[in-house]
Amino acid sequence: VYVDTDLIDFIIGEWNADVVRSVFSGTDAQILLNMPLSRHWPSDNLYYSFAKNGEYSVKSGYWLAKLGSIDMNEETENGVSNTGWKGIWSLQGPSKLKFFVWKAYKGSLAVKERLRHRHIVNDLVCPICNASNVTIFHALFECEAAFSIWQNHPLSSKIGQAPDSSFCERWDWMLSNLSAHDLRFGAPLMWAAWSCRNKIYFENARLNPYYVAVGFVKMVEEHMTYAQRVFDRVPSALSIDTAGQVSASWSFPLAGGKLILCATKKTHVESVELAEALAARFGVQVVRRFGYTNINLECDASNVVNAIKNHTRDFSPLFLVH
Repeated sequence: VYVDTDLIDFIIGEWNADVVRSVFSGTDAQILLNMPLSRHWPSDNLYYSFAKNGEYSVKSGYWLAKLGSIDMNEETENGVSNTGWKGIWSLQGPSKLKFFVWKAYKGSLAVKERLRHRHIVNDLVCPICNASNVTIFHALFECEAAFSIWQNHPLSSKIGQAPDSSFCERWDWMLSNLSAHDLRFGAPLMWAAWSCRNKIYFENARLNPYYVAVGFVKMVEEHMTYAQRVFDRVPSALSIDTAGQVSASWSFPLAGGKLILCATKKTHVESVELAEALAARFGVQVVRRFGYTNINLECDASNVVNAIKNHTRDFSPLFLVH
């Protein structure tokens, strides 16, 4: 017979996984193990999982009803895979590029197919090329600007046999069949296609998509060169960079360019923000253990940064990490 306190190992501050799995079913046990534990051991509380702060609002309830889904996180075009997810965050390039591909893979780009799903527009016709259904795949590979970009690039011959039913399937295929070098060129081409589409539609711009794509590729290449250099930060401050981490690894460069510490920890979480928050907490714990007190935290999730900066307390698991 187990009691509630048996579920947690209070010495190391983690779930007692063996006990949790013996008490709960497989799915319930995994949900519980994915939930972070606060170092302050607050009292248990209920939270609303469809709001980032864990608190119900009329707005969050409205969108839940509008989407007609019990799980607002399932908004992808055709679903995602672990391989696709890891491939995005291991992509060579700036964080903005990874975030763009992630939004496309998640189905969050504002194309008509997604807008109609949200009951924002009624028709699916492309306003640029009059295609009958504007999907994310169409916007990034088939529409006028996208087609012009891809047909003039050597990668077009390599992706000729790739699936064309959805962006998710195309991206998964690219991860399996293209080299890291090719992906570093392919991703900015998609980014350029999206930028051109928006400029043509919203600004009535007259541009050469291929030259725009060249600029995006050049920007990524310059970032890769730039990223190899270390910039001066606050003197004697240790920087923790959690950007784009999925399997959770951290690097700690000291001002002046010396990499003094790396750490890796496997973790399973349900959201990007929670992964960022846990990465931030683990990084701070590691550097404090080595005696550093002046720390710069670099993080992609603004709500994680704001929660730490403002000592925010709310109901969702995100706020249990500090």
